[in-house]
Amino acid sequence: MRNFSLPSQGRCIHFLAWLPALLVMLVFFIVSHQEGTEIHLPAFWNSDKLLHFFAYTVLGLCLGAIPTIEYFLSKWIKPALYKACANPSSHLSPIKQQDPSRQNQTEKIQSKKIKGLIRLSAGILYGGFDEIHQSYIPYRTAGLGDFTADALGVIFGYWIAQSLNKRFLVSALD
Repeated sequence: MRNFSLPSQGRCIHFLAWLPALLVMLVFFIVSHQEGTEIHLPAFWNSDKLLHFFAYTVLGLCLGAIPTIEYFLSKWIKPALYKACANPSSHLSPIKQQDPSRQNQTEKIQSKKIKGLIRLSAGILYGGFDEIHQSYIPYRTAGLGDFTADALGVIFGYWIAQSLNKRFLVSALD
């Protein structure tokens, strides 16, 4: 007998897990769209680089927390999400069941690493796109120093989130 499941359930959980990072990106876009005359930075050397670093650290934290958010969404509120995300007009489709004990541990680790690199790359690329966007705003400039601060902030925030995941949730995520 085949097991049936709604295919949109996993995508809905995945989207909700990305939502904090997407909201942070939206805030960055709105802030970076302001003219340079409207922004008042602290008056110390390279204050803008420090602000870029800390802002993108928040984005890195959100990106690094995605696996944890997905885990808790799937375990705690999966039934409610299943009902909310189900499209009543969609047809039930057969889902091939796989035995988790047969999945190779190396493949599982490689998959986690690839997903992590994709999340990290998304944050760094967004920093680059944000700098390009700022170059078109009056009285704003884009620079390699700002992009470097963005990238280092994403990496640092992602590292913090991953460290917290390993320390506090390692048994829950495995």
